[in-house]
Amino acid sequence: MELVDGSSLPENCDQGDVVARRDGGNFLCTLPDTWVVVGSLLVHSPDEEQNRESMLARTMDQTATSQPRVSKRGVRGTVSVREFGAKGDGITDDYSAIKAAADYICTAPGGTLVYPPGVYKIDRYRVINGPRRNDVSNIRYNGCNGVQIIGTGAKIDVTGSFHRSADLTQGPYSVSYSVGVIPFEVLNSSNFKIVGFELDGNVDEMSRDPGVVEGGNAGILTTNCKNYSIENVNVHHFHTDGITLGGNSVVADQGAVLRNVTASNNARQGLSIVQLRTGTILNSQFLNTGRTGGSYGHHEPAAGVDVEPERVPPAEDARTGLLTFDGCRFEENVGSQFISAWPERVEMISVTNSRIKATSSDSSPVAFLNAPATGIVSGNTFDLGPRYSVALAPLKKDNYSSLVRLTYRGNTFNLQSKQGIITASEKAPVDFLGNIVRLVSSAQDTSSLGLYYLDRVEANTFFVAGSGYIGSTGSKPWVIVYGRVGSIRDNIYSTDLTGSRQYKTVYYGTGLTVAGEKFQPAENFAPISLVQ
Repeated sequence: MELVDGSSLPENCDQGDVVARRDGGNFLCTLPDTWVVVGSLLVHSPDEEQNRESMLARTMDQTATSQPRVSKRGVRGTVSVREFGAKGDGITDDYSAIKAAADYICTAPGGTLVYPPGVYKIDRYRVINGPRRNDVSNIRYNGCNGVQIIGTGAKIDVTGSFHRSADLTQGPYSVSYSVGVIPFEVLNSSNFKIVGFELDGNVDEMSRDPGVVEGGNAGILTTNCKNYSIENVNVHHFHTDGITLGGNSVVADQGAVLRNVTASNNARQGLSIVQLRTGTILNSQFLNTGRTGGSYGHHEPAAGVDVEPERVPPAEDARTGLLTFDGCRFEENVGSQFISAWPERVEMISVTNSRIKATSSDSSPVAFLNAPATGIVSGNTFDLGPRYSVALAPLKKDNYSSLVRLTYRGNTFNLQSKQGIITASEKAPVDFLGNIVRLVSSAQDTSSLGLYYLDRVEANTFFVAGSGYIGSTGSKPWVIVYGRVGSIRDNIYSTDLTGSRQYKTVYYGTGLTVAGEKFQPAENFAPISLVQ
């Protein structure tokens, strides 16, 4: 067998195969009775010379909406979305071509689908019920195994130019039958990669009736998927979530990796984790959720990241948990910057080496809550305005019985109010160790930082700035009030007050174990109140 261009048969192809090749690209080997659209060169056997012209014609006549047939042995190779008719010119509606490409790549295990640089427009939306119901669907990747979908320099631009009317109303809430297209709905798939896309949901061009809820929409939605990665993706302005992992299914996702992902200006969440066992989120940003532009507004809870499982075993095959966030940014979302509030549903989450920022005037007062059964919060920087706080334990007492251990270690808290930390409301397995807490108020602060019901408060540095000093007359508040803490030791309390001005230092409550406490400079702190 020889190639049309005279070169030799690739080693990975068998005699009798039909072989198609992209110019300068990879070979794809298929059985002679099947066809794959990948380029204009085709291999033929010399004894099939009479069929050469018809073979070439049949290959090149594949249309944008047809699905190429695939070898019974499967295909490993590279195809372009352009070969299915996509233009990527920002004007043409590429919906049908993208859908055909998605259908095809899921029948080609080990293959790669490439989106060359360009703007791929999806100029239609779903109407899921009612008299205007249409047949528009999400771009669905179902049963994709071992595939890569590469879009470096590619943008998928989903139309937001429609109104979400109140089509069905129950009480104060309404459902709209009009919903945006999800450009990546991935189901029942494993070992896949999505790399290098910008995804724009254009919610800033959308409108809705009062009370209309979010509807099923996201830039990326996964359900019952395993061992996959999403990398170098910028997803923004979708009317629900930027990314939803482990959609509402009785089978949890497992083994997800997000790397260098930015989710910004989405209406409901930057990232929703529903049912996911083992996930690693690295060097990613979750910004400005709820700040959608235009008239659309936002949907609650409008968080940067929300871990919100619906079920636990036996109703679910695996418990959500074993989640790691490292080197991430959670900033200026309308809701919480990061929230996990269900220790009975979530096994373990660590948040490390990340930045949490809430300084705008309209965000949720609880900027951060990491309360799975076991939580680690370490090496992070918290920059919080005067009305924002970090909750060290669940906000509801009913959740406390499911806690194993929550640890805050080596973080820096830049707070503009002594209310910047919300402590536990009853005895809780919470450790606060080796942190730096900077209390820098822009005005006189008559409050105190309360630390109650924790197991250990040890080796922390608390700095209280003179900017919050209330003067030499009147009642001076305690800087910190402890109550029912198991161990308090080796903490340092410092201030930039000078002269004879003094802060009341610390009230230790009754029956506490206290040792090695230091005050710097000692002359600027009033005598310690140590009640045994």
